[in-house]
Amino acid sequence: MVFCAEVESKNHMKENLRRIREIQKTAQQQTNEETKQPVKALWKLSKFDSVPSRVKEQLQVLCRLLTVGLFEMAVTAPDSCDCCSRACHTE
Repeated sequence: MVFCAEVESKNHMKENLRRIREIQKTAQQQTNEETKQPVKALWKLSKFDSVPSRVKEQLQVLCRLLTVGLFEMAVTAPDSCDCCSRACHTE
């Protein structure tokens, strides 16, 4: 006996693509959640609590110099160069 029944063929490629997209979406959500968490402070010995950071100090000085320097350059755009009395840098 042979039975001829219509059997729906399953589209495996479509199912695989759906599953891949689902996995990508969950992975992206997990990375977004991880980046939203605050950064944990580095551990520091208690005897160094009162010691200021040299790097932070240097960065603050550099930022101040850059902002003041850029402001002064914008306000006092010279007609002539400081190193010589010609207008060599205005070209």
